[in-house]
Amino acid sequence: MPKYTEKQLQEAIKHARREPDVPTRRIAELYEVPRNTLRRRVLGQNQDRATAHRNEQLFSIGEERAIAECAGTMADAGFPLTPDMLRQIA
Repeated sequence: MPKYTEKQLQEAIKHARREPDVPTRRIAELYEVPRNTLRRRVLGQNQDRATAHRNEQLFSIGEERAIAECAGTMADAGFPLTPDMLRQIA
């Protein structure tokens, strides 16, 4: 498991694109992310995990949002969904 978050990596990528003259090694150390990962992401050779595995998802992003919204509405109304109910909705 990585010891950095996607948010840290995204911030490092923004920094690297904003200041292309700053060495990647320095930016990687500043944001505590692996230098090679940062370099490949900046060059567009790698994608973030969600994008890379999008074709493996069972539901589209819109479907996931709709299911989550339904679950939230039910919970707010005092009827939290059981796993079986969630399967039926999905």
